[in-house]
Amino acid sequence: MVRPSVRWLFRSRRLTRLGLTPGQSLVLVVLVDHADATGLSFPAQQTIAEESGMERSGVRKALTALVDSGVIEVVEPGGPRKSARYRISSAVGLWATG
Repeated sequence: MVRPSVRWLFRSRRLTRLGLTPGQSLVLVVLVDHADATGLSFPAQQTIAEESGMERSGVRKALTALVDSGVIEVVEPGGPRKSARYRISSAVGLWATG
């Protein structure tokens, strides 16, 4: 799998095609920036908030919406002192096999 860059994400207009809100788009950009080559990403909600300029409550809402829409999936839930692990869905075309 090939890891897309955030620059590619904007230039390909994937965010527009996904129909995300601005907050959801920001959270997805941070997740992509932290993702490995398989689409696994696990920044803390506080990190996402700091890097996106959002409040943690907005980050939580955006993460829930991204999960509900199938853009990301929770691979492993977080807990005390442990970040949740998310996988960015290959179905949205951000990660291509090959």
